[in-house]
This record gives sequence, structure tokens and C-alpha cells, in this order.
Amino acid sequence: MTHSNRFATALFLLAISSPLAAHDLPLFDEGVRECYARAMIGFDSVINSRLGLPPEHALALAQRPDVAPLTEGEYRDDILIVMWGAYLWTSTPHNYALNVFFRCAREQDRTTQAEFAG
Repeated sequence: MTHSNRFATALFLLAISSPLAAHDLPLFDEGVRECYARAMIGFDSVINSRLGLPPEHALALAQRPDVAPLTEGEYRDDILIVMWGAYLWTSTPHNYALNVFFRCAREQDRTTQAEFAG
């Protein structure tokens, strides 16, 4: 399966499925699972914002497991960006998840192209 086909298949799953855990996608490489996970965090964050959950209460989702709490670099910036963007999103949670997934897939594609060109 080509790189773009893996992302297209994962996008299809995202569009039609109920939220799955990213680890439940064994057919896909780490990059696709990462994009799917970001999309699901975005989806949940839009819902949290609509329910009135303060963004600082969801910070644990962005915490890096390899860094001790209250130290510099404690949070993953990519996840924080997804979460904060969700609180400003005016459309549906599903649309935000798709937006996040496409943005991540473009980043993954650029990284892959740079590795081959490098």
C-alpha cells in the first residue's frame, strides 16, 4: 500500500467510524496512527470546549510521558496546538478532526519527501 493510499484509507475510516483508538489501526504505519490520534484529540477537544471544560483541565492529554511534570518541555507542542485550536473552532467536531488529520498528513508527506531528497 503506498503512502498516500494508507492516509486515504485512514481518512475513510475517520469519516465513517465511531472513534477508534489509534492502536486499533494495525494496518497503518506510525505516521498514519499519529495523525489519527491527533484528529481524535481534536474531535474530543471541540466537544470539551462546547461543554465548557476549561482548556487547562485537558492539559494531561498533551503531557509527554518521557518528561517529569512541571519541567520545560513537559507538553507536546503539536498536541497543544490541536487542543487550543479546537477551543476556537466554530464548525463541527467532525470537521475539525478532518482538518487536523489533513494537516498532519501534509506534515508527514513533507517529512517523507525530505527524507528521500536528503
